[in-house]
Amino acid sequence: GSQLKRIVITSSCGAVSNHEDVGIVTEENWNEADIKLINEKGKAAPPLEKYRASKSLGEKGELSSLIDIYLER
Repeated sequence: GSQLKRIVITSSCGAVSNHEDVGIVTEENWNEADIKLINEKGKAAPPLEKYRASKSLGEKGELSSLIDIYLER
């Protein structure tokens, strides 16, 4: 059998929250606001919002979506 007993996935709070969120966040939360901003502004979006959107999309398995959006604008 395998010696692997556990996998630990670390995250960033940017994946689930943006600067406007208030309160407790859970695994049900995603940072949709920054994803929307990136979709609207592309390369012109502020760097911190790009970072947070990348964390959220990456954890959702959609990082390629962000790269496509960034390259198109």
